[in-house]
Amino acid sequence: MKLPEVYQLIQTKIHKTRDYYRKYGLWKTILRFFDRSGVFKKKVFIFLELELKDSISAQEHNNSINLVRARKEDIENVEEYLYEWFEKDEALKRLEAGNVLFVVKDWEKMIFYQWVEFTKIDIPYLDLSFFIPDDAVYMAYMYTEPEYRGRGIASKAKPLVYKYLQERGCRRTFYIITPDNEVAQRINKKVGYKEYQTVIYWRLLFLKYYCVKDCQTGSQKVFWGSGGTTQELWKIFSKIGPDRS
Repeated sequence: MKLPEVYQLIQTKIHKTRDYYRKYGLWKTILRFFDRSGVFKKKVFIFLELELKDSISAQEHNNSINLVRARKEDIENVEEYLYEWFEKDEALKRLEAGNVLFVVKDWEKMIFYQWVEFTKIDIPYLDLSFFIPDDAVYMAYMYTEPEYRGRGIASKAKPLVYKYLQERGCRRTFYIITPDNEVAQRINKKVGYKEYQTVIYWRLLFLKYYCVKDCQTGSQKVFWGSGGTTQELWKIFSKIGPDRS
């Protein structure tokens, strides 16, 4: 890489860090730095699951919104794409990889986002990468623009997403949220999701520790490291299906 390119890269990083600080504050900026550096992590997430035959159907739900599947052009035309998740280039890569993004629009403005992922799942905040069956799907990132919250948009959109998934042959979905995200918990439980396990994750440099707890019984399993040892982590205490697969 040439010197001007290095300089430009550094300047870009500085500007992005400054913008993030202005938007989210010093504490979140510090946490983001350590998280991205990979030196230390401590995460706790609740896993929820839903068997689609038990979900609220679009017909049963009074939907007054227009949910559409986003195209590449929709992302390219957005000036700023949800910086807290990942940048526009990453969003485009996810679409090219076969993931699906559903959005609700207010005229041309995208106001609700729901990413749906198939087959190979990457969960960077837990340093996990694994494969799921063809009839399963991961409901990845959900977001409603702040000025549109409290209008029930997510609750109305989800049944339409489930309808699409059922028509595609999917049988089950799972979702991951933080314990303090009460809004997401309420929305997902309203449409039929049930908590089945909690994952506590610690990382110090290259040492990784996962503790998976059953939400009903309190039973737990511990994993060290990554790779093959954690391929089944997402469904350790799943309650769906006789074979839990």
